[in-house]
Amino acid sequence: MPAHPLWPQGWQIETHDTLPSTQIRMSEWAEQDAPERSLVWAKAQSNGVGRRGHQWVSPPGNLYVSFLLCPKVTVSRVPELGFVISLAVLRALEEYLPDNKKAALLLKWPNDVLLEGGKIAGLMLECVPHGVIIGLGVNLNQCPTDTPRPATALAAHGASVDVAEFLARLLVCLDNVYALWQTDGFAPIRTAWGTRAAFQPGDRIDIHLPHENFSARLTAWEDNGALRVTLDDGSVRLIHAGDVFFFSPPNCGK
Repeated sequence: MPAHPLWPQGWQIETHDTLPSTQIRMSEWAEQDAPERSLVWAKAQSNGVGRRGHQWVSPPGNLYVSFLLCPKVTVSRVPELGFVISLAVLRALEEYLPDNKKAALLLKWPNDVLLEGGKIAGLMLECVPHGVIIGLGVNLNQCPTDTPRPATALAAHGASVDVAEFLARLLVCLDNVYALWQTDGFAPIRTAWGTRAAFQPGDRIDIHLPHENFSARLTAWEDNGALRVTLDDGSVRLIHAGDVFFFSPPNCGK
C-alpha cells in the first residue's frame, strides 16, 4: 500500500492485509535491526494478542499496529511509554468526536482508553535488545461483544473513520507527545494523563494482580506513574503493574 499523504515523515511503515500478529512481525523486523519508528500495520489479525496473553479480536475495520521506539532511558522508565502512547491515542480519538462526547474519553491505568466506559483502545509494551515494541489496537468501526468488560468503537458514537487516515493522525499526535516526553521528562505527561484518568484520588477501585485481587482507595499517582492505594486496614501499597477496574461491591445475597 502506498504511503498515506498525511503520514508524517520519519516513519517506516510495512502494511499487510492480514497477519497472525503485528507484534510477532515487528519482533522479527527488530531482530533485523529495524530503525526507530518502524511500524507494522495489518488490516486484520488471525492471532492478535493483548496484555497478559489475552486475545485481541482483530476483524477488518479497526487499527492493529506494532511499532518500535528506541528512547535513551533506563529500563525503569520504560513503563512511562504506556502513558505517552495512551495519551497520544486519546488525542487522536478526540479529533473524531463532537465536543459533547470528548469528556467521556478517559484513560484507564495503565494502558487502556475508554469511551463512555467501554474499552476502545489497548496497548502492550515489549522490551527488545535495542528498544521497545508497542502493540496497539484501536476499535474504530466495530468492537467485540463477548468480552468480560464492555467494549466500544468510534463508529458506535457516530464517527465515520478511515483507518489509514486515523493512523496518520495518531502518528502526528504520537510524535508530539513522544517529543515532549524526551525533552521535558515524565512530569508533564503524568499531569496531562492524570487530568483524563478514569480513576481519580479518592475513588475506590478493584485491583487484579497475578496472584491476588483486592479493593482499595486510590490515594495518589506516584511520580513514576505507579498507584498509591490505601487498603481497608489503613495500610498503603504501591502498584506498579496490574489491572484496575471500577469498584464492584460484593453481592450481598439480594
